[in-house]
Amino acid sequence: MTGIAGGLAIALALVLCLYPTAMLLRGSLSAGALGKFGALTLRNYVAVYTSAETYQLFGVTLLYAAAVAVAAVLVGLLLAWIAVRTDTPLASEMGWLVFIPYAIPGTLTSVAWILLANPNTGFLNVLARRITGSNVTPFNVYSFLGMVFVAALPATILAFTFLAVALRAMDPSLEEASGMAGAGPLRTLWRVSIPLVRPAALSMLAILLILGLESFDVPAFVGIPARIYVFTTQVFVQTSVKIPPDYAMAATYGMLLLLLTLVLTYAYQRSLAQPERYATISGKAFRPRRIKLGPWRWLTFAVFAVVFLIGAILPLLTLLAVSLAPSLNQIRDATLAGWGGQHFGTILGDPIARRAIRNSVLLAVLGASAAMILSFFVSFNTTRARFRGRGLVEYLLFLPFAFPSLVLAVGVLWGYVRFPLAVYGTLWILLLGYVTKFLPYGLRSVSGSLLQIHRELEESARTSGATLGQVLRRVVLPLTMPGFVAGWSLLVVIFLREFSMSLMLWSSGNEVVTVLFYDYWTNGRFGPLGALGMLLIVISLLIVLPVRRLMKVDAVIG
Repeated sequence: MTGIAGGLAIALALVLCLYPTAMLLRGSLSAGALGKFGALTLRNYVAVYTSAETYQLFGVTLLYAAAVAVAAVLVGLLLAWIAVRTDTPLASEMGWLVFIPYAIPGTLTSVAWILLANPNTGFLNVLARRITGSNVTPFNVYSFLGMVFVAALPATILAFTFLAVALRAMDPSLEEASGMAGAGPLRTLWRVSIPLVRPAALSMLAILLILGLESFDVPAFVGIPARIYVFTTQVFVQTSVKIPPDYAMAATYGMLLLLLTLVLTYAYQRSLAQPERYATISGKAFRPRRIKLGPWRWLTFAVFAVVFLIGAILPLLTLLAVSLAPSLNQIRDATLAGWGGQHFGTILGDPIARRAIRNSVLLAVLGASAAMILSFFVSFNTTRARFRGRGLVEYLLFLPFAFPSLVLAVGVLWGYVRFPLAVYGTLWILLLGYVTKFLPYGLRSVSGSLLQIHRELEESARTSGATLGQVLRRVVLPLTMPGFVAGWSLLVVIFLREFSMSLMLWSSGNEVVTVLFYDYWTNGRFGPLGALGMLLIVISLLIVLPVRRLMKVDAVIG
């Protein structure tokens, strides 16, 4: 172990991750109510794992998660290659442009595409019927493909961000050597670039698989009306629909997702058995250069433009129209009379909405900063130190991703309802829940950058008399800063848009914006929902983009 700080960081991370996980396990073996465990029992497991419905849910959930993850990684890798390694027009601006669709919370993305592609009243279908003069319905969001499509949009941007960092850190001389040997851009991408970013791609695939397994926004808004159910919607039924709520059964459903996550984590660790094979940053200097595509660069530009149009422009225009129009019918009829900022005035004049905005921003900035600082110390020790049980530590730190946010929130409630520090019923229980759930994002972002820094740089600094602190401050931290800031930016947006955990942990006076989204949607207040959504998107971009510009992260992913 290198240093007391690293040991303390790992200990703190383990406590954050294992404590609510242990409470969930105890809850799944309980016959009591929330906070009162009761006697140990296996009846919940018998009820869940002897039910045919469980295995049907398992098949649908796994297929949904795999479809979202594979689509997002493939498209994200292609976009990252276009933005980082080619001379495509506007490639240097793609790094911040792709962050715009990711700033749209999953709840709002679902709402936007429901309004656009509802088979009966969706704006796109109404427009198509007017153009064709028939009853054609070309778009149907209420389908399995519709669920995958809506969920894959933000997942693609997540994959883009992580894979772009890995591509940017790769020595371009490897691609130049491939080109000198006669290989074209696509063959170089397939034979050189993709193999070198394989650890990052596999890591991202694992994260997106788990993200799909625990996804709640899209299955709730799109899947339930389509009668397509997954594990998270079943958990929602157990905790929010069933009377009285059965939190023990919800925890039991979550245990299967834990087993799946352990398998995915094991596969990820196997892919990194020889990390030195993927180190591309060494003591030899190199200057990043882009591949010249010739006329093909306009095709790659068109690919990016189409993805950006679908992922950002259409949902944003939909939300903007909803926030300005007096009613949805006026949007369908293209009637501009009465459009204005009345819904924004309603939001800004509402003390609950203003408080929710303040709470969301505070949690995002503080939570992302705390998670990334902790991730840096943990990742440095787990990637550099050779201590017994290092692999087990990494598995344990990944455990919170095994559970849907709804289920993990139950563990947080159980764990902190009688905690010595009074966090239950306060804003800080949300902060603890966010950091616990999404710490793996920070860990993967930082560790991916650390794996590409060859040890010879640190060894040279130590040989020259530098202390460990100087090595971290003057060598390691500057080289990992792109991954650090990319991870921080993502966590800020993730915390701002987190919905399912917020729905479980919020209390009166500690509302966050996404909880108000749900309230507005269920009460048919589409105008205020659109206005509040636009405000949150603007706030996300105002926080994230200046930081990325200041730290020159746009150069890393653009």
